[in-house]
Amino acid sequence: MFKRKSVLYTWCISYGLLLLMMALMGIILGHQARTQLTGEYKSITQTLQRQTNTSIESYFHRLERTAYEIGNDYLVMDFVATPDPSGSKYYNLNPIQQSLSVHDLQYSGTVRQYLYMNNIGRALSSGAIYRTQEFYRELALSETMTAEEFTTLLKAHHYNQLFVFEVDGQAQAMMLTSVPLVGTPRGTLVQVIPPETLNETMRAGNAVEDSTTVLLDANGTLLSWTGNESAALLLPAADLASAEDSEILLDGEPYWVECQRLTKAAWQLVTVVPMRSISEKSNWVVRQSLPIMIGMVLASGALCLLFLYIQYKPLHRLRREIAGTADALPTGNEYDQLFAAFTDARNGRDQIQALWEVQQDKLWGELLRSCVEDDSVYDEKHLREVMEHLGAEFAGDWFGIALLDAGEGTGEHAEQDEASLMERLPLAPESGAHVKLLVRGQQRLVLVNAPAEEGVAHVLGQMQNAAEECRIPGLLYACSRPWRDFQNIHLAYLEASEALHQQAGRAAEAQASAAAVTGAPFLPPEQEELLMRYILAGNGEKAQDMLKVILHNNWDEQQLPLSMCRCLAYDLLCGVLRALSTRPDVWNAQHDALRADLHQLRHGNTREEIAETLRGVAARSAAACAGAGQRAQSTREQPLDRLMQCVNEHYRDTDFNVSRAAEYLGMNVSYLSNLFKQQTGIGLLSYINGLRVRYAKQCILERHVSVAQAAHEAGFENINTFIRIFKKYEGVTPGSIQAGSDLLG
Repeated sequence: MFKRKSVLYTWCISYGLLLLMMALMGIILGHQARTQLTGEYKSITQTLQRQTNTSIESYFHRLERTAYEIGNDYLVMDFVATPDPSGSKYYNLNPIQQSLSVHDLQYSGTVRQYLYMNNIGRALSSGAIYRTQEFYRELALSETMTAEEFTTLLKAHHYNQLFVFEVDGQAQAMMLTSVPLVGTPRGTLVQVIPPETLNETMRAGNAVEDSTTVLLDANGTLLSWTGNESAALLLPAADLASAEDSEILLDGEPYWVECQRLTKAAWQLVTVVPMRSISEKSNWVVRQSLPIMIGMVLASGALCLLFLYIQYKPLHRLRREIAGTADALPTGNEYDQLFAAFTDARNGRDQIQALWEVQQDKLWGELLRSCVEDDSVYDEKHLREVMEHLGAEFAGDWFGIALLDAGEGTGEHAEQDEASLMERLPLAPESGAHVKLLVRGQQRLVLVNAPAEEGVAHVLGQMQNAAEECRIPGLLYACSRPWRDFQNIHLAYLEASEALHQQAGRAAEAQASAAAVTGAPFLPPEQEELLMRYILAGNGEKAQDMLKVILHNNWDEQQLPLSMCRCLAYDLLCGVLRALSTRPDVWNAQHDALRADLHQLRHGNTREEIAETLRGVAARSAAACAGAGQRAQSTREQPLDRLMQCVNEHYRDTDFNVSRAAEYLGMNVSYLSNLFKQQTGIGLLSYINGLRVRYAKQCILERHVSVAQAAHEAGFENINTFIRIFKKYEGVTPGSIQAGSDLLG
């Protein structure tokens, strides 16, 4: 009986010990709370002050970054560098105002920015242009200095220097930054820091009750304060440097003080807390914690009894049900009986897991075989997700196919030879590659996946060496070249299959020669090279004549069987693929059509169908090359028009940039960038980003698509980059535009 109820007894003893530990812990914590609270109270104050200091420093850093961006803008530097701007130069004031407006939006209107230009004696804001006197009155600095003194200050060199002025009886800070030019004339960026911003920053860090925080400049002037006003007014005159043990007397009352200096402006952030407040709160903790702890002990005792009943009752019921369904009643207490039942369940789960792994491997092999051998177009993203769920991992974006065919073997040693071959194959990952083996009757299909082209080529080379070392009679080995992107696995398979067919044809030719049988297919390389030259030159008529000669010499005269005709057609079509791959402009347009031609060759049932497919490929490819040549010749005299057309056609491509535009147009990157900037006055990358932002905004407003989808359709690879560039050009985030569009919709 005791053995069966031992779990209940153990729980009772455990809960009793827990109650005793809670009581002891309450006494110890209550005793230590009074000692620790004072130190914690001061530590919290120090932490909050450091946070406030960091916030103010971060605010100054943002002002410096804004000054750097505006001061290094090429329009600003060009304008202030001109000693006597002509009328045409004044057209640049509007873009400069727009740039200032964008930075105003970034600060949500909390900072006023002015660009004072010495060469014209005027100040420029995002909304107006001021003469020197008007600008002086706009800043309302008459209480501090004269207009001439302020003008002299603006003409001095500054590097993000902070100055404090009296404006309407209140201290106000400004950051002055000279445009980075040597000598005169030059300009100065004036950023007015509103006191409200400093007050909000300090108020956010003044979370400790009864604390007072003030911000003093290097001369001891009170810039901002939060908390007790009387204590804040006394701090500028107090001797903070002589404070001992971090305490100071203000009007006869002791205060704990914490001082920190700002790195940027040598300003001082001072926080004081009355010692009286700290002592009262520490006593309050002791008074309040004791009754709470006593109540917790009593409540815990009642809850322990309730938990014993709630937890043991279902455990006891479960034990009885297991004992009623089991063939033999397990011995031991409740846990022993449950352990025996869970062991049986775990064994059943292991059997199901083993069955699932077998089925998973089969599904993975069938799906991979479908992707390799079928020319259907799959959604690559969802296909990768399915394969990853099935346990497939991808090492990278490069793929290669190897095919091995041992034929019918060599009698009784066939199985031994094949086993020796498979042991020599580099099926273990090398060079970061993943290798997958598929069995297809007498053939073995090996799919190689690696992060780089060299990794695929390395593994395929090792396979070829292993196949040559085995020296199995009748062994055929062929592989494709490395292909990039998952959607091209089928093309790699077709290339390997075509190479295997060629090896089979050569083997059949060797057997036919040994048996004195003529009629083996032969495609002179000179004829194939001449055909490819005609196609790349865009001479469709000559290409058709040469194709007619090739078909006549190899089909009509030799009377080849249909299978050999298909192999010859594969040779020609692969040659067209290799030739067009040297012309990216033609390859991008003909890629899908050539894929369809490969599919059609596989299903061609007559020689005439295969020949008609080849004639169509030659005519279409030659016409595409001719059209590309004419477009290049007609637009060669107008490089800017060609560039604008190229940008308008490809700016939504995710990989399109200045280098890709130069590649499309056959121009130098530096020449292309300088040409566009000279003709338009802006950078080419800025123009491309502007087009993408405008298109994304149109998608959000008119089609109500998500931000991620708009970024993808506009050509942005990364959504964070899209949000940053969108805010730079539009002044707001795309999410706010989407929210406004949803409300209007």
